[in-house]
Amino acid sequence: MPIDLAALLRSVELRREDETTDPGPLSATWEDPAAFRRALFAFAAERTGTLRSRAGTAYDVYADAVLRHAASDRIAFVEVPSRGAPGRLRFSELHARASALAAAWTPLGVNPGAAIAIVLPPGVAGVVALAAALYAGACVSWITPKGDLALAAAMDALAPAHVVLDPKAPAKVGEKLAKKALPIAAPPRAPAVGPHAYAPKEPCLGALSPLRAPFGTATLVPAETVVSSALSDAMLVHRLAPGERLSAPGFHHEQAFLPMVLSAWLAGAAYVSVPLATFQSTPAVLDAEGVNVLGLSASATAALRASPRAWPGSLKALFRDVGEPLDWMETRAAVAGNNLGKLPLSNLLIDTAAGGTVLFSARRPQGINAKALPSPGVPWDLFDPATKKPTTGDAGLFVRRGDKPDKDGYFLLARVASEYLWGSTLTPRRSARVFPGEALSLAVTELPFCEGAAVVPLPGAAARGDTRFALCVFIGARQSEPSFTDAIDKLVRERFGPDYTPDAVELFPLYGRGKGKKVDPEWCASNYRAGRLHARAANPGVAALVELRRRLTSPPPRGETGG
Repeated sequence: MPIDLAALLRSVELRREDETTDPGPLSATWEDPAAFRRALFAFAAERTGTLRSRAGTAYDVYADAVLRHAASDRIAFVEVPSRGAPGRLRFSELHARASALAAAWTPLGVNPGAAIAIVLPPGVAGVVALAAALYAGACVSWITPKGDLALAAAMDALAPAHVVLDPKAPAKVGEKLAKKALPIAAPPRAPAVGPHAYAPKEPCLGALSPLRAPFGTATLVPAETVVSSALSDAMLVHRLAPGERLSAPGFHHEQAFLPMVLSAWLAGAAYVSVPLATFQSTPAVLDAEGVNVLGLSASATAALRASPRAWPGSLKALFRDVGEPLDWMETRAAVAGNNLGKLPLSNLLIDTAAGGTVLFSARRPQGINAKALPSPGVPWDLFDPATKKPTTGDAGLFVRRGDKPDKDGYFLLARVASEYLWGSTLTPRRSARVFPGEALSLAVTELPFCEGAAVVPLPGAAARGDTRFALCVFIGARQSEPSFTDAIDKLVRERFGPDYTPDAVELFPLYGRGKGKKVDPEWCASNYRAGRLHARAANPGVAALVELRRRLTSPPPRGETGG
């Protein structure tokens, strides 16, 4: 079947909420990925200008994302700060600053293949460094500053040779890496060589995606995947035109930021970065930026419902993260209250480790649903979740072809007519992201008052389909103190970052069942959910037994004879 991308767009651009898609054009892209890439490059060139990259041969990421737009007056990036005027960066300015920075980095050892980690909040300085790394042919990752221990774990996983830090407030990446910090700006200077063209399998991005298991897994993403995915997202998912603007306040940085920026740049469009807290307090901050495609995270949706307003006419489409719990009533109220009901709404699941969108959906007015389709051009299969073998049914474990179901099978889909429904994840997660329950429990046992810990996943509200995570901490014969929970919160934030704080922390004056301080998670979960841990904690007889165990297994405190 020939690849007809115009027909594909028509098939997923629906006029009514109850309309269904034509599966033919999308299925054709899964059946012949090479033909899809060729058609995609030709389709993008017609709409955005000639591409220097050649599908299956060489990928000049910088030239296609930045250089070919430098002669225009278009904006490439907008940084909306928490206070003050937005910082706007044109493609011409981005090219001048990034090429000079790449030239300054070359004598410092930044050559093709070098691993660079940008450790900065989203902003103009970071995107200039991103573009410079692509110019140099580096494998670049971008993580936001975190607690010291979380940042150290990220550096260990990514193993960068160089880092880009804020010279005024450098993140604590360790003395060895700090010595290899690259300058964040450079005087105007013409590079001695042109931008690097990556080989198809040459790593272009380093991803520390929260969607990948086990927690903290680093992935090297080849240039062919990066460019093909970003082009597909630009042309077929976000459907951006040169000069338009994309924004997604509240979307997870490590999961989605780089793919969205690159998809905007490849379209000759701009990405508008706004802190979630700023959007929550003042949604009108985006009015002046003329955003055309807006991502609605759950937090942003709640902000819209709390502060309804009239949106500018530039807005043409909305999307949400299908991995986040869907509060149908709140989303409908936010859409109706802000007069957005006529705009098409779609679902996406973006993963930097996959180069971009993994799942998307048809656009529908009032499209508040959990529908999902595998992204164009990437073959896939459904597997039985229990046997991890191909299923003949209409529901199963979604796995991209070439991946392994027992290692890479995370997401569940169920067929409904010509589309699929998002069925959440195979194991409990938070917004489809891995929750590091085992590692978090082990870390908490380092605290002097902790005799064991386990994380228990709990079903949230049925209408939302979310999962809550309770951290059960066993403190033996000690009396609970407020300082205990403060210490736990501090440790979790420093070790894992604020995204992984438990929904609840429960302190039990008990000992858990297990080996040493390692509590059996299944025993803990069954007893916690049934209320038995709370009942035992309130039982005076159990308290006496706990005290007896303490006396038998622990040396007596000073002043006690033990007799």
